[in-house]
Amino acid sequence: MEDRKINVLASIDPSFTSTGLAIIDLNNKTIYTRAIQIGCPDKSFFGMQQSITLIVYELEQEMKKHDVDSLVHEEPFPGQMFSPALYGLDSAIFQTFQTMILHTYHPTILRKIHGGKYTKTDSKNLALKVLSLLSDYKYINNLSENKKDKKDIFGNKLTRNGEYAITSDESEAFLYAVTTLIKYGAEDFKCASEMLNTSAKGIIDWQPLIHS
Repeated sequence: MEDRKINVLASIDPSFTSTGLAIIDLNNKTIYTRAIQIGCPDKSFFGMQQSITLIVYELEQEMKKHDVDSLVHEEPFPGQMFSPALYGLDSAIFQTFQTMILHTYHPTILRKIHGGKYTKTDSKNLALKVLSLLSDYKYINNLSENKKDKKDIFGNKLTRNGEYAITSDESEAFLYAVTTLIKYGAEDFKCASEMLNTSAKGIIDWQPLIHS
C-alpha cells in the first residue's frame, strides 16, 4: 500500500436521482453526508448536460467547504450494462476531481461488503451501525436524534425534521469511504473491518484505477 496521507476524504455514489456524498474529516473527527437531489426531468441530451453541470457544481462547493484532499467514487458498470447518461455523469465527476481521486470503486464491491445480495435498506442499516460504532471513537456526524434541533453540527439547516435518518445513496457513499480508510490503514476505522466484511477477496486487495 502506498503511503498516502488522507486528511479529509470524500466519497461519491453518483446518480441523477440522488447523488450520495460522504465526507470524513480525520483530523476533526466529523462525518458529513448529503444526498444531492438534482434530478433530470428533461431526458434530452441537453437536459442531461444541464443536470450533470448542476450536480458537479454542488459537489465542487462541498469539496471547497470541507477542504477535501482525497476522493473515491463509484464507477459505472462496464460494457453493455452501463447507462449512457450515468456514464456521462461519472466521467464528468472523474474529470473534474481527477487530481484528488485515490481510485474508483466497481459497483460489485457493495455486494462483497454485504456478503451477498442486499437491498437499499440493508445499506442504510449497515451504515447506521458503523456510524454508531464510530461514535465510540468520538466521531460526530450531521445526523441528529433531537427533533428540536434546527441546525446540524456544520450549521446547516436540518431538512429531515431532525430525525436520525440517512438515505441509501448517502449510506453507500459512506460505506465506500469507510472501506477506503480501512484499506489505507486509518487506525480509528479498523474497528469496522469485520462489520464490512473487508477480509473478503476483492475488497481490500482490489487494484485502484489510478493513484494520484
